[in-house]
Amino acid sequence: MNYADIHELAVHQGRPAASLYILCTDGRACINKINAKCLEAAAQTRDLYKSEAGEKLAKKLEALHSRIPVEAHVKSVALFVNEHIAWAYALPYATRDHVFISDHFIVEDIIHHLGKSLRYWVLVLFHGKPFLFDGYDETIVEVVHRHNLKTGEEHIDLSDLAGRVCLPSVWRTNCRYKNTLEFIRAVDRDLSHFIEVDPLPLICFADKESLETFRQHSYYADRILLSVPLDRLYDQEDLQLVLWPLLQKSYAHLQKEMLEKLREACHAQLCARGIVAVWRALHEGRAQFICIAREHAESVCELPALDTIMVSQDCHDGSLKDGIQLLVELALREGVPLCWYDDKRALEEFSYVAAIVSSADQETPASS
Repeated sequence: MNYADIHELAVHQGRPAASLYILCTDGRACINKINAKCLEAAAQTRDLYKSEAGEKLAKKLEALHSRIPVEAHVKSVALFVNEHIAWAYALPYATRDHVFISDHFIVEDIIHHLGKSLRYWVLVLFHGKPFLFDGYDETIVEVVHRHNLKTGEEHIDLSDLAGRVCLPSVWRTNCRYKNTLEFIRAVDRDLSHFIEVDPLPLICFADKESLETFRQHSYYADRILLSVPLDRLYDQEDLQLVLWPLLQKSYAHLQKEMLEKLREACHAQLCARGIVAVWRALHEGRAQFICIAREHAESVCELPALDTIMVSQDCHDGSLKDGIQLLVELALREGVPLCWYDDKRALEEFSYVAAIVSSADQETPASS
């Protein structure tokens, strides 16, 4: 799941909505748990919403019984249902079982995990066939494109739900292109729907001709962190095994590069040091890239109140978010890339949390 998905889910507000999180141990057991949670959610919906809209949602949840296939490697499933949509996602981390019935979809747990993971896009191009994956640390999950993102039109039949969890993406098209350049331009058009919303580093696996054409002509060629030539098409598990050691090496290089850029930015007085300064830069729309020491992040609790956002300074209550979590969520909403450092000593000179910022005369209005 990626932040493009979060944006889509955020549109659906003001009507009864069910958000279900299910931990999977094996495929058959997970299907049974999903069925039970759908029935539980239907009962809760009827209790909370004594209305026609509530009854419609309850019946839709009941209709999902035994309709969602799950592959064995899936760790958890998130299911989002209202009168317009029924979407399920394979999550790359273990979640707790939860059922939420509200007037909007509950996605805070997903945002928290998105912010704390090493995230990237994986693009596979093989002789006219494109595949796109979300990357979270050592796990990749294939992206499934549900509907036309340009128009936002949603005509989702329940029979189409299976594709949300494990069936092939519509990226696996049988289209034939006149040449490789036409293929790359088509890939760019589809890739823009995701990478413009979630500007993550790009890992590209491709046959020799597609890789060369992508590097030369793609609008997103400068986002490539790592490129790997392909002589055959890997399945998802093999792709993960090949990718992770290469990515760790490339990410270490990126971390070193970002430290040098931070030093240059600070010398030019274009950096923000410390969580409060970075928080302010984000609100002012000036933060361009953020570096965070992971170990230090666990102990940060305080943020000042800015504009109309009030932040509690007591983060020991489990219902309250710590300062780093709030900063990460805002960075994700604003599309500002994050770079995490496991060794906090690497960022000691920058007060453990730092950002490269634009100059004041380039400042853009903060998002409301």
